Amino acid sequence: KLFPYIEPPSQYRLILSCLLLGWFLIIKTSLFLLIFAGVWESLFTETYELNLWNKELAVGLTGAFLCSKHIGSSMVRRSSNGIIINIASDLSVIAPDQRIYMDKNKPDELQSVKPVSYSVIKTGIVGLTRYLATYWCDKKIRVNCISPGGIYDKQNDTFLNNINKLIPLGRMA
Repeated sequence: KLFPYIEPPSQYRLILSCLLLGWFLIIKTSLFLLIFAGVWESLFTETYELNLWNKELAVGLTGAFLCSKHIGSSMVRRSSNGIIINIASDLSVIAPDQRIYMDKNKPDELQSVKPVSYSVIKTGIVGLTRYLATYWCDKKIRVNCISPGGIYDKQNDTFLNNINKLIPLGRMA
């Protein structure tokens, strides 16, 4: 099995789709956009299971490495000018403020938190990008990373109110 911690079909398909899309884009344009969004559960660090940690790192970080490795290697073999763009997060460079996830109407044991794996994975994506940017620079392959802030996706009103107070524009992307 390619990814020992990934349980088919959903997460395994995500990585395979990424690889197939990457191969298509290399053939057509020599451009590959690598986007990795894993599934993160809102769990407290004290009760965070090691098997969940391993699964999330397998999808978010190992998956990004494997896609970069295979797509970048293909770019090298083709001697093509390539671009790999990794997507990290603002939480790759700042720690999450757990207070913005708090809902005053919920007891402590039901509160939402940003899990430890999210920041670790996104920080790892930045490190992977830095490494590959210098590793393949002489092959004319550019490797860059963007670290956007929060993106609106129907989050609850309490969270939106809390986070929008911290964003200069007063809203998420």
